[in-house]
Amino acid sequence: MLDAAKLAGLIRRGRYRQGNEFQIHDDLEAHLTQHSVPFEREVRLSDRNRIDFLCGDVGIECKARAKRRELFRQLERYAQEDQISALILLTGTATGLPPEINGKPVYLVSLGRTSL
Repeated sequence: MLDAAKLAGLIRRGRYRQGNEFQIHDDLEAHLTQHSVPFEREVRLSDRNRIDFLCGDVGIECKARAKRRELFRQLERYAQEDQISALILLTGTATGLPPEINGKPVYLVSLGRTSL
């Protein structure tokens, strides 16, 4: 299993359509499968939290567009979950993120640099 930094690097090398989140999910699934990365899709972490992808203990959230504050709060909730050790955000929203949330590393992958 790849660590979070290497997984983020692998995701950055993929190509993703920016039309909607379903397309991003499908493109990410194809990219992870092509590189033999095991994952689960749409994983319920708790009653309130469901993350788009889980690769081991690394959570991946995909957002075509989102309000920055809501996005940060969502990542904060995910980072409180015990089964998450790190987060990767794949997004078309221009945003800055701290290097850690709740003591867990966060990696940003910009769709603007990976779009088809």
